[in-house]
This record gives sequence, C-alpha cells and structure tokens, in this order.
Amino acid sequence: MKLLVQIICAIALILLIVDNVSAQKKPNCWEYFKDDPDTIDQVYFPYEGNCQYYWQCTAHGAMRMKCPPSMNFDAETHQCGRPDDVVC
Repeated sequence: MKLLVQIICAIALILLIVDNVSAQKKPNCWEYFKDDPDTIDQVYFPYEGNCQYYWQCTAHGAMRMKCPPSMNFDAETHQCGRPDDVVC
C-alpha cells in the first residue's frame, strides 16, 4: 500500500512538472486581449516543436489546438494546410 501511494505521488509530481514546463511556452495573449478583446479568438501562434499544433488566444489565455490529420499549421497564413504547402 505504501509503495502504491509513493508511485501515485511520483506520477502526480511528474505531471505537475510537465504542465509547468509546457505552460512556460504558451504565448502571452494578454497584449492582444487588452488591445482588442473582440478579436482575441483570431490570434494564432505556431507551436514550437510540432507543426500539427498551434496556439489560439482566448479571453482565458492561449489554448493548444491541433490541425486536422495530415495537415500542419502555417506560421505565415495562420491556417492549417498540407505539409508541402506550409511554412512550419
């Protein structure tokens, strides 16, 4: 029983560390929100390290989004497209 509790605590600690590391990479949407709160959901950022993902700003901060299967996020057009046609 004691071993099980230790394993659960270790897993929780690892998840907390991973969550904090990924939170540090989120873009700051606050500048866009305070400038024009009505268009905050139209602000996008590329996700470093994986072209299938991107950040979309919301009133609650950046949310990680995923392009449809076999598509990547284009950092220039801020849309998902075929991997051969996008700038990742």
